[in-house]
Amino acid sequence: MRIQLTIRTEKAGSIIPVNYQYPLSAAIYKIIQKADSSYSAFLHEKGYGKGFKLFSFSDLETPFKIQSDRLLLLTDAAQFTICFHLPRAAETFIKGLFMSQQIVIADKSSKTVFTVQNVEVVNDELESLTDEESVKLLLRPLSPIVCDLKNEQGEIIYLSPEEDRYEEMIYKNWQEKVLPKLATNKFIFI
Repeated sequence: MRIQLTIRTEKAGSIIPVNYQYPLSAAIYKIIQKADSSYSAFLHEKGYGKGFKLFSFSDLETPFKIQSDRLLLLTDAAQFTICFHLPRAAETFIKGLFMSQQIVIADKSSKTVFTVQNVEVVNDELESLTDEESVKLLLRPLSPIVCDLKNEQGEIIYLSPEEDRYEEMIYKNWQEKVLPKLATNKFIFI
């Protein structure tokens, strides 16, 4: 399930850190914790297996200017998409969970408080497939992808998309994290 959130600050010109992803992730966990603290603790501590944390989210979509290690927001509104690995039946619960909530993006140097103005479920074309149908997908990430592997000395090496093993390692990582959760006849993986 994908939901798109529209968030607003009190004024244009607010400042957030360039590396806002961790504070945004923490704000999402905080909203989930308000609904169910034990479930939130489970997601934060363990998730669903190797690194699978139930949700991912896109970058903020809003005009900005970079000022050193800060983003100066040029409007009072932003949007982003959160993707959950949840059944469609949870739609009303998830929408209600986020509506009118506050999202704080802060670090030691700046703090901006956003209020969720709109929560919209994004249609998923895959939900209309029957078990007998198969489909090829072209996937586009909503946020940057980090790809790494360990070398012979056990050190982590980060791969550029231009490197030969990048595609192989992205697929391997995806297989380890996602395939066990998507064991269904709707998908054929090649």
